[in-house]
Amino acid sequence: VSDTFVRLDPRRLWRSEPRITRSGHVLMLGLGTAGRQVLHWLVEHKHDVVVIDEDASVVADLERRGIAAIQADGSNPESLVRAQARDADTVLCLLPRMDDAERVLVHLRGSNARTIVRVFESDDAARVERFGGVPVVTAETGADRFCTWFAENRENFAAHS
Repeated sequence: VSDTFVRLDPRRLWRSEPRITRSGHVLMLGLGTAGRQVLHWLVEHKHDVVVIDEDASVVADLERRGIAAIQADGSNPESLVRAQARDADTVLCLLPRMDDAERVLVHLRGSNARTIVRVFESDDAARVERFGGVPVVTAETGADRFCTWFAENRENFAAHS
């Protein structure tokens, strides 16, 4: 019986699905409250967006709205490959744990994807910069201000990729 549940676990099912074929897209890792606002802005401004999130209901809702979504761990290299993270224009890492963000940054090292990482502490911001990402400290930037910041500074952080 437990083997049946493991096989039916939706987090495992994505592995059998075909890879998303895209390049030049914005890849969002994790959604959450702030991520929803950022996603709304990106879609409103006609960006091609792919979202990786662990929550099945979030993924189902995004798919109903015509937004490409993968139910998976956003820091897992297999899910990053499936979402073609290395071919993305921008990766927005909204994952809550810094260790997960570091795994993403390591995976993207050497790619042209610009990687923006939400962090909660200034020490984490320094870690993100050491790995070549662009940190955004949430205490300094709310979701609405983040969208404005993203639009105004997108080209300025190209050197960080």
